[in-house]
This record gives sequence, C-alpha cells and structure tokens, in this order.
Amino acid sequence: MSPRLLFVATVFVCIVNGILSPVLFIVLAVSPLWAPTIVGPSPQVILLLSSLIVSTGTLLIAGVPAALYERFAGLEHSNRISMGMWLVAALFLTFPAFQTLL
Repeated sequence: MSPRLLFVATVFVCIVNGILSPVLFIVLAVSPLWAPTIVGPSPQVILLLSSLIVSTGTLLIAGVPAALYERFAGLEHSNRISMGMWLVAALFLTFPAFQTLL
C-alpha cells in the first residue's frame, strides 16, 4: 500500500473513533468550557465539534510513535513503515470505540 492510502485509512479510523469513542461523552461534558457562549450553539453543533476534537486528538496522539520512528531512523520523508505505525496506533486508540460498536 502506498503511504497516501495508509494515511487515508488512518484518517478514516480516527473519524470512526471521533464518532463512537467513549471519550466523546467526556468532551461533551466539558463543552461549556470550550464552546462559545455568545453564539449559543445548538446541541448538534456541540456534538459535531466534540466529535471533531476527539478525531483530531486521536490523529495527533497516534502520530507520535511514527514521528519518533522517523526521527530515530533519520528519515526525511514518511515511508510505508512509519505510515503503517501511525495506522496501527490509531487502531489501538480506536479499540474502545470498536467495542462500543459491537
């Protein structure tokens, strides 16, 4: 698989985690801290933004092992191994969401 296809798969896994993760309820619970109170967004907007926060957090945290590998290996560009590591880390972080799905 090409690195681009692995990245697309990683983003898809992170989106699934953002929708189904148990962490979503925690982000929803603290939404008064980060949601703009002036606009008064609807519950649908708060849910969408919470899902986006969880998805982005998953993508960032899952990228840490791949970034460390690239740094220690002295790579200038991502290769299939580092992108595969990123995908595996995202799948590992998404495991609780898959349990919720089942």
